[in-house]
Amino acid sequence: MAENKKILIIEDDANLLYGLLAKFRVEGLEVIIDEGADKAEAMEKRRKGAELGADFYFIKTEFNLDEFVDKFKKIISNKEKSK
Repeated sequence: MAENKKILIIEDDANLLYGLLAKFRVEGLEVIIDEGADKAEAMEKRRKGAELGADFYFIKTEFNLDEFVDKFKKIISNKEKSK
């Protein structure tokens, strides 16, 4: 395989995760790993949002209510300034 290729592995089974990590590194790939199946679902939702033309995408578990409101207000304020 060509060098400088990157791969993201999301897997909650540690044995499988680290086995894949070792195999892909031997092949010359840069490997990023993440344990947890919920990440795959979050990535799929982000992809679908981007396909629908979303400028921003939030996952409710990433913010508490105050953080979400502050971030939303900042985005709206910046959008209004750019008009």
